[in-house]
Amino acid sequence: MFRFSPRQAGLVPFFTLALLLAFVSRHACFAANGSVSVKDAKNPSSSRILEERTAFRWDPEFFVWAVHYPEKIVPLWVQEKKPATKKASEDLRRFYRSALRLNDSTAVLFSVFAYTQKPINLKPLSRHLFLRRTAGGESGKKIPPKRTDPIFDQSVLGLKQGLVFFPKTPEPFELVLEIPGKSPLVLTFQEDLVKAQKEALSEKAGIAQRDAVEQERKKWETRVASLQQEIVKMKEPGGGKPEAPGTSAAPTGPALLDGAVKANLRPELLARRFFEGWKSGDLALMQSLLSASLQARFPTKESLAAFLRKKALPGRLPRDAALEALDGNRKFRITLTTKVLLVRDVRRFVFRVEEAGENGFAVSNME
Repeated sequence: MFRFSPRQAGLVPFFTLALLLAFVSRHACFAANGSVSVKDAKNPSSSRILEERTAFRWDPEFFVWAVHYPEKIVPLWVQEKKPATKKASEDLRRFYRSALRLNDSTAVLFSVFAYTQKPINLKPLSRHLFLRRTAGGESGKKIPPKRTDPIFDQSVLGLKQGLVFFPKTPEPFELVLEIPGKSPLVLTFQEDLVKAQKEALSEKAGIAQRDAVEQERKKWETRVASLQQEIVKMKEPGGGKPEAPGTSAAPTGPALLDGAVKANLRPELLARRFFEGWKSGDLALMQSLLSASLQARFPTKESLAAFLRKKALPGRLPRDAALEALDGNRKFRITLTTKVLLVRDVRRFVFRVEEAGENGFAVSNME
């Protein structure tokens, strides 16, 4: 029996690759007469498509190679053949589609080359070879072949090659060969790999764009809140100008975060602060503006958030929410719209502001 020497065995994969590359260039095009140069990426030749739908993997004992024939290659094969008449073009198109069973199948030319003296057993091929979806809701789904070439029912020594037909499967997918006792060989087609990389880059760019928009939105809301505070100050006695010595002005801005300064607030200012705190999602500020009885009922911002959820109200008011005074500036109503599926629902939240002893005014009732 012929045996490879260690040195010869080390050279086998390189000679094998050269042999297979020559075989690919001769047979992979299935029906095309030679390769056609690619002049425009938007109008690729059949050879370019076959390059993108060809994959191979090495094992220490054998080499596998697969070519997927997509439907888009048929018109190019017909065009490159240059039939003399329209009928001849149609007959050729039907021949290619029939030979590859493209109406109900996904056709793959599968090749195995065992370059050692150890035979490779793939019988039955349907238990060892399958397509695996790589995108969409069926990502990861295994699809076994429905018809294989009988040549794979024999032990593989040297080169075995034949068509394998899978149920019609949309791209992208990969071809997986599993042999007991060996690591699975996953054949990924170049076209699908490029598409996946483009989608990943597009998704990353979309996330970065959304983050940038969100940052700008927060900056805008902060600016709007600041302008609203300035407007409130301008409506105060004196038009926001400094008061004479010995007088005190209602505190605004960050000072309002402290519940102790509520003694200097008028009802409408406290109501406005409660409203702005809700719009910014500052539940801690809202809780600090409640009366003693309501603070006992809602001792934390989490308990206040639970109360709002129970009333089907958001933890943060939408931009179009509006505040209006009722009952002599002691009762206030907030109007907002929420969207449930395709229906917009108008909701109202009514609260009352009353005197609270040393604390001035506080929200004493919420409906």
